[in-house]
Amino acid sequence: MVGLATCATVESRMSIASASSSPVIAIHACRVSVVSAVPDMYVSSKGAVALSKRRDARSLQSHDPLSGKRSCDAARMQESLALDHLDRQLVHALQIDGRVRFARLAQILGVSGPTVARRYARLRREAGLRVIGQPAPHRVGGARWFLRLTTMPSVAERVGQALARRDDTSYVQLTSGGTEITALIDAANDDGPAGLLLQDLPRTAGITGISAHYVLHQYRGGPSAWPGRLAALDPDHLRALTVERPVESFTASPDDAVLLRELARDGRVSAEAVAATTRRSPSSVSRRIAQLVASGAVYFDVDLDPAHLGVRARALLWMRVAPAHADSVGRALAEHAELAFVAATTGPSNLIASALCTSTDALHAYLVGPLAGHPIDRLETTPVLRTIKTIGTTMATISRRTSSARKP
Repeated sequence: MVGLATCATVESRMSIASASSSPVIAIHACRVSVVSAVPDMYVSSKGAVALSKRRDARSLQSHDPLSGKRSCDAARMQESLALDHLDRQLVHALQIDGRVRFARLAQILGVSGPTVARRYARLRREAGLRVIGQPAPHRVGGARWFLRLTTMPSVAERVGQALARRDDTSYVQLTSGGTEITALIDAANDDGPAGLLLQDLPRTAGITGISAHYVLHQYRGGPSAWPGRLAALDPDHLRALTVERPVESFTASPDDAVLLRELARDGRVSAEAVAATTRRSPSSVSRRIAQLVASGAVYFDVDLDPAHLGVRARALLWMRVAPAHADSVGRALAEHAELAFVAATTGPSNLIASALCTSTDALHAYLVGPLAGHPIDRLETTPVLRTIKTIGTTMATISRRTSSARKP
């Protein structure tokens, strides 16, 4: 790792180091790991920010076998939009019910309908907010995998962009000083990303290590959103927004693929617009969406850059916990406000988490404070320099939309 790394330091029950165990799936005979000791800090904040800005300001164009397409990274650092209390209430409400009608939401929040509509339009236009309909892999079939790639610094951006253009990636992040890429793969079946691992990646020059981690259980993330965006509504608001629906069994329909595709583009798409692309009537579309939600086959997520909510330091936490404690630790970590994602996985790190903090000092305080109170045998902390793709959309696309909206 260049410039940024976690140090090989042993403190009480926790060791923070670079991973060296064999991955569950490996293309190369060994995983290349380089540790640069930084004895007084887990993450170098100035170096991370400077490196991230330099890489974000740079445009790269190249051809890559991962996607067979040309890549032109037009992403720029987004200016954080200051969200007031009503904005945060709107984000919180959409996380609970992504398709709530604005008139009903306005009544609950005590404002006018046009005010809610204007705020939503502004957040979409200037902050890139989106409501996304997501299939639950455990209900509709398929599986999730974490993919870790170590690369030469000169190719990391290009490989990350190529992965971001794939339909089966939902998150792609540049981490660890710009020499590692982490991607979340949504595989269509239990075979996993076999084609990507066995055919596409080995042909890509500059990749020095590959490991894949199957997501066994998700404690936080998906339907259970990051607590940092769930703190604006009071109990009365929550009761008014929460609609008790009878749990329904899920039976796949041939038309569901089209419906899920439309909801993935815009979770608030009208039933009339979906009906125009299917053989169903608008009322039938509305009923089917309600059935999918009630059965747990589909949930709605809010895509909003955490920087707009005050997040300035992000890191992925790769933890090794004894099997006897893994479930209890996973459940406990899911209650931590600093963590947006917690999952049990295969591989040498059997718990993975995504930490979102207001500063590097806050991240350090979390690592040596609340996190250190759990029986974690080993911890690897990798700073996130930049998110290339989030919930199926590249940050370059979001940046272009918001930049265009801000032009006079």
